[in-house]
Amino acid sequence: MTPQIVQFLVTAHLSMVVILLILFVSANIFYKKGRKKPASGIHYALRGAYLPGLISGGLLIGLTPDFPAIFLKAATGLLTLIFMEIHLNHIIGHERRPKFAFLTYFMIVFTLMLGLVFPLGISV
Repeated sequence: MTPQIVQFLVTAHLSMVVILLILFVSANIFYKKGRKKPASGIHYALRGAYLPGLISGGLLIGLTPDFPAIFLKAATGLLTLIFMEIHLNHIIGHERRPKFAFLTYFMIVFTLMLGLVFPLGISV
């Protein structure tokens, strides 16, 4: 693969990560404020953005020689998306789960840190 394609794939994935975070924070805030209509629309947009985020991350898997690092990044990325969805559904159902909310936020930060520490699977 040419360096331009690799750079495009990395940029696309980072852009999707930023979009997913913005949508998650927005939906979280609107749900907690009780504004169901805009929160629901943002939540559906977030659900629609999961697939491009997964695809852009999946395309990067073959670009690294360090398989354990990329497998860890992929697993934590998938778990983070799952935890984000469950967390928002807990808010919708008016269930107070502070430990799960903490775990969700921890997974988001942990996944972002892995992305910084293992860029394209190269360990620091």
